[in-house]
Amino acid sequence: MNALNAFSGYPGLLLNSGWYCTPTKNLCDGISSIYLSEDDPELVRESLPTNMKLIELLINQSPNNQQLLTAACQVFTVYAYSFLLRDAEIAMDEDFSTARKLYSRSRNLLKRARDYGL
Repeated sequence: MNALNAFSGYPGLLLNSGWYCTPTKNLCDGISSIYLSEDDPELVRESLPTNMKLIELLINQSPNNQQLLTAACQVFTVYAYSFLLRDAEIAMDEDFSTARKLYSRSRNLLKRARDYGL
């Protein structure tokens, strides 16, 4: 299974190869191709939070950079929908408390994504 398939269950979230961008286009293309060609969705899942924080660090250094703001919006949205909300739906049947925590966490990340996108 390709990591790309992890995102395919959520229409509109699979973004073009530039879904994760940094100030340099070459770096953006390289990182995007690595994630989109990865066949281990768990590796993607585990590494995205680190990259989310890296993007936020870069935004702190360049707060008006539209590429970074768009990248943050996109990666926070992808992570929340593809991983946290999916886990919350699975947990709903067995552990309501865990599901609520996951829904809350995903809602907070989606709010951050929205704020970066505005």
